[in-house]
Parts: sequence; C-alpha cells; structure tokens
Amino acid sequence: MIPFLVWLGLTIRLVTLYVSTKYVTKPIAFVWIKVVYNPVQVIPEKFRLPLAAAGTIAVFLVGTFIPAESADNTRANRAVSLFGLLVFIGTFYATSRDRKAIQWQTVIVGMLAQFLLALFVLRTKAGVSIPPISEPLQIHQLKKTV
Repeated sequence: MIPFLVWLGLTIRLVTLYVSTKYVTKPIAFVWIKVVYNPVQVIPEKFRLPLAAAGTIAVFLVGTFIPAESADNTRANRAVSLFGLLVFIGTFYATSRDRKAIQWQTVIVGMLAQFLLALFVLRTKAGVSIPPISEPLQIHQLKKTV
C-alpha cells in the first residue's frame, strides 16, 4: 500500500507541474453546480439551514446506531459520544459573546464532513488500511487477543 501511495503522490505532483489544473477543476465545478448547487437553490432560503441541520442529525443518528455492535462498541457507548458532541456544541454556544455571529452553516458542514471522514476511516477496508491509522488499530487488536 505504501509504495502505491508514494507512486501516486509523485505522479500527481509531476502531472500538476505540466498540466493545467483547469482540466480537473472545471469538470468538478460542472458536476458540483449541476448536482449540489442548483438543487439547493430550489429550496427557499429560510428552509436551507433547518433542512441542513436535520439532514446532519439524521446522518449522525443513522451512522451511529445502525452499524452492528461489538463487545467494546455498544450503542449505549455511541449514544454517550453523540451526547458529548451535543454538550460541546451547546457549551460553545452558551459561552459565546456574540451568538448571532455564529456561522451555523460552517458548523453544520464541518461536523458533517468530520463525521463522514471518520466513518470512512473507521468503517471501510480502504480507510482502515491507511498505515498511520491501521497500525494503532492492529496493535489494539493484538493486545485484545493476548
């Protein structure tokens, strides 16, 4: 896996030295506008933030409670972690000097991106096989078997 990542990094670096990034970014922008931006513009502006918050909460609940339990990863433990997340956000909101200045869209997108990245890293074979992540997990598994 590591030789492939080194090769991939070097290849991307060499390609980006000689090929304009517009060949990559223009198709990505086209897809983003057609798939995300245009449908979001159809939603009335006053409903966008509440719908985004509800969608994020739904993703958190599904991602937290749907996967199967294990001996050290029960749904009760996951609920405690989810509750801790709510306590952090609530504490930061309560201690804010200017609550109206909070950019809730940024908070929602950041929390959702972090949660989805964690799901990828911890729940997929590709994510778990990333060396800096997989080595501590493998050591933890070895300690449990000994």
